[in-house]
Amino acid sequence: MDDIEDDSNISMSMSVSDKNETQDPLSPLPSTSTTDDAGADESSRQLRLLLLDGTYFKHLPGESSGNKITALCMKCPGDMMTKVKGYTNCTSNFLSHLKRKHGQQCIEEYKTYVKKKRINEKDKVENIAKTKVNKKKSDKNKPTQDQFDDNILKYFIHSMIPLRAIEDPYFLKIFTDLEISDYYEKQVTTIKSELSEVEYVCTALDIWSSKKRSFIGVTVHWIKNDSRRASVALACQRFKGVHIYDRLSEFIQEINADYNLYSNKIVASVTDNGSNFVKAFQTFGVKLSNIDLIDTDKQFQGSQSPEDSSESDEEETAPMNPEGLHFVPVHLRCCAHTLSLCATTDANKVLSAQKTTLSDMHAAIMKKCNVLWKAAARPKSAEIIQDVLQHTISRPGETRWNSLFDSLKQIQSIKEKSLLLHKSLNIKNIIRENEFEYIKEYLVCVAPVAEALDIMQSEKNTYYGIVMPCLLVLRKKLQKIERKNNFAYCKPLIEAYRQGVENRFKKIFDVTTPEAENAVL
Repeated sequence: MDDIEDDSNISMSMSVSDKNETQDPLSPLPSTSTTDDAGADESSRQLRLLLLDGTYFKHLPGESSGNKITALCMKCPGDMMTKVKGYTNCTSNFLSHLKRKHGQQCIEEYKTYVKKKRINEKDKVENIAKTKVNKKKSDKNKPTQDQFDDNILKYFIHSMIPLRAIEDPYFLKIFTDLEISDYYEKQVTTIKSELSEVEYVCTALDIWSSKKRSFIGVTVHWIKNDSRRASVALACQRFKGVHIYDRLSEFIQEINADYNLYSNKIVASVTDNGSNFVKAFQTFGVKLSNIDLIDTDKQFQGSQSPEDSSESDEEETAPMNPEGLHFVPVHLRCCAHTLSLCATTDANKVLSAQKTTLSDMHAAIMKKCNVLWKAAARPKSAEIIQDVLQHTISRPGETRWNSLFDSLKQIQSIKEKSLLLHKSLNIKNIIRENEFEYIKEYLVCVAPVAEALDIMQSEKNTYYGIVMPCLLVLRKKLQKIERKNNFAYCKPLIEAYRQGVENRFKKIFDVTTPEAENAVL
């Protein structure tokens, strides 16, 4: 017959310290559930006690009720198993039985067992929690098909990739079923909403040609409350036909009206110095200060399609419709474009002059550099250049004047390997020592202008307030170079740069003019 121990025969030999040491491990195992089931009874709750997990004591639900527990000691011999009674909030009866019947060693074994059990249970809970977190992260990072389509669409819109990629039939097939029109309308609505909360803005317009097709782009810029500059594109589309001022004026009016941009909101509209833009603003009575006219026919010559290249004087003097005058804002020329004219138009007057030491040397150098730049564009030659220099050679871009400075600076940097490079490429007409000396002088003259252009053409932190300090520093640098350097070739060039900057920005350097006041304020 099984022995039964209850509170009446508990051994009092168990010390207080023993109780303190063993009481804590008897707390319930951590539940992997965040909430208890509403229908769980008291017996099932007691099964979470480590002491009653079947290793030392086996819970007897049929003989337990409420907070009273009856369990069978698993350490007693099979034919002499003892039933021990206790309470959910006082399990010392069970430990007293282990110590009295099975000795202190059994108690120590139990303590070790509890520690391992708790560690394993804790690791299990943590692993479950980590699995849930990782699953949430995975689900969160896993894009839906709609998100994927939307991200692709945004990439093509914001990366400004070539139009030939967007017009590719296979690309068009990808987006056949996408709601691009809805996305466009949503973007326009968002832009209008943003602009409605802005008090003042500045717009910028430009026309360019590529592969006999012309395009026009309009952007708008403003200063946020945190003093950061914000920019969005309002238009980028084909501009068919001739680039005459009346068509430009009509286009400007349409864009401004579409986005509710009126003269009281537009501080200024910035363009290059092209005659077509200037006349478009002049016709509407806009005061044009400090504007140098540039014949844009030359800029687009050879790059327009037949229908785009039929511009004539008669068309330029066509009558204008005076309606909608309030759509046209104040017109300012682009300072970066004006400065690039100093570096190109003004400099070319001395670089292309007939029968001068400077022009002859410059032409000879450009011819030899072009040979290297063309070689870099051929796969086999490019491999040779890579082997000799451990890098390639960059050729100047057609639309960015700074790139000529960067490319010549790179040529100057490979002076020590120049002979080996020319020999490896089988180029007999090498760049000689005196020609490298010319490149060095050229770079000294050009560096201040290139640095100023980099500042004015940067995407961020470019405000009208930087124009005055940038130009003052530029003029000072050019004057210092002109005064302190004894050039063998480039003295006329540095003079041309200084004079070009002073002439084209004379109304800003003259601090009494409205242009100077605007630049300062």
